[in-house]
Amino acid sequence: MTGKTKCVIGLVNNEFVHLPMKAVVSQRNHVDPEGNLWRDTLDATHQPILMVNNPMGTFFNEGITETQ
Repeated sequence: MTGKTKCVIGLVNNEFVHLPMKAVVSQRNHVDPEGNLWRDTLDATHQPILMVNNPMGTFFNEGITETQ
């Protein structure tokens, strides 16, 4: 196995390829918070959809009744 410097291994069209680091970080990806990718990410990581408190001080997703 040879060492590669300034490269990232990535999956492109079902093939593993060496990608130059400059190409990988040259542009940011944006994820739609209302889209399928974000919903699947939350589901895979077991995170709640909403992470806010209601006005009464209870958590929507965990059922904790903690007041502030």
